[in-house]
Amino acid sequence: MTCYKLPKDLCDKLTSVLIQFWWSSDANHRKISWGKLCRRKEEGGLGFHDISSFNQALLGKQAWRIWSRPSYAWRSIIHGRELLKEGLVMRIGNGEQTSVWMDKWIIDGVAREPHYRQDAVVDLTLKVSSLPLKPLGLITSWNAVRRL
Repeated sequence: MTCYKLPKDLCDKLTSVLIQFWWSSDANHRKISWGKLCRRKEEGGLGFHDISSFNQALLGKQAWRIWSRPSYAWRSIIHGRELLKEGLVMRIGNGEQTSVWMDKWIIDGVAREPHYRQDAVVDLTLKVSSLPLKPLGLITSWNAVRRL
């Protein structure tokens, strides 16, 4: 719970189990709402934590600890991530999965996506496979272009 974001469904199930534990003991007593049980003790509640909010708080605490005092391992991971970003390129294949405007598929020293004017009208769903190959001469597929 301190390292992973719990799915909402799991948080709801955990909350349901807690509610059943507190409310199933005696049917004759009046029930206290879950919201009131989650209030701080100073406000008349029992200080229970909402599972989803508690999970977010623990993740935030972990992120702050890593950011403010990164261990050697985390520094290495972050450094490695930056190196990978600089050196990774998109494998185009047949071009049907590669977005012209969103993926870094152009290699001219550094992998990058194409640039376009801010006022230009572009189709963000355009795939590389839609681009004409004629300007490239005898090449008839993007697989061949990628191997050049």
